[in-house]
Amino acid sequence: MANVKTRERDRVKIVSAVISLGIIVALVFGIFSVVQNVNKSKNNNIVNLNETEGNVAIKTDDNPDIPVEEPTVGDDDIINANARASMSDDGDGSEKQVTEQTTSEDGQTGQQATKPLTEAEVMANAISRYTFDVGSLMYWPVSGDVTLGYNMESTVYFKTLGMYKCSPGMVIASDVGTNVCVAASGVVIDVDDSTETGKTVRVAVGNGYETTTGMLDNVNVKIGDTVTEGQLLGTVAEPSAYYKEEGPGVYFAMTKDGIPVNPMDYLGE
Repeated sequence: MANVKTRERDRVKIVSAVISLGIIVALVFGIFSVVQNVNKSKNNNIVNLNETEGNVAIKTDDNPDIPVEEPTVGDDDIINANARASMSDDGDGSEKQVTEQTTSEDGQTGQQATKPLTEAEVMANAISRYTFDVGSLMYWPVSGDVTLGYNMESTVYFKTLGMYKCSPGMVIASDVGTNVCVAASGVVIDVDDSTETGKTVRVAVGNGYETTTGMLDNVNVKIGDTVTEGQLLGTVAEPSAYYKEEGPGVYFAMTKDGIPVNPMDYLGE
């Protein structure tokens, strides 16, 4: 009888061990399956950066559907753009270009792709078209008496400043609002607000000559514009703080290669 009970207990132990082992195997298999599924999910979400189609990210500047922020254009950019637009016209509205020649190893000469001229080159080419010389006569910017004359050999008295000094230009009296014309044809190389002469326009007229017209208002030209003698430049402004006592008028000066010359030698009767 004791042997029967012993065998019964052993059988129960064996069955329990088998069941426990089965549960452990099932748990291990389940954990293994979960790990595999997680790895597959991760692999499906990885983008291969070496691919060139499909799921590769596209640069925003190559994708027309993605807006790209435009760069801010400053005043210098506008001036350069105006200069290029005004002076690079070859007669058909196309921009002037330079064609570079190349020589191959076998000695044959070919042409390389053209490249646009720089703003400085365009400006220089435009100025080179004008040939102002000693025999040329200019328009008076306005009609009026000279209230302050040119003199670089000795000093002259400046009423407003209350002092004597050399005068590289002259002041031509005229009423505020009077039209001011371009003295000689050329290219506008500077439009500036000067403490001494107010709104001031410089024009290169060729052969190193430049005219400077100041104390202006309503100026209708910009850097890079080509202008013609007699063309409206602006109107007479209130005199600047440097010329209050001299009264309203136009400041006018001329230089040759940067050196002041007497404008009266070039103005017509």
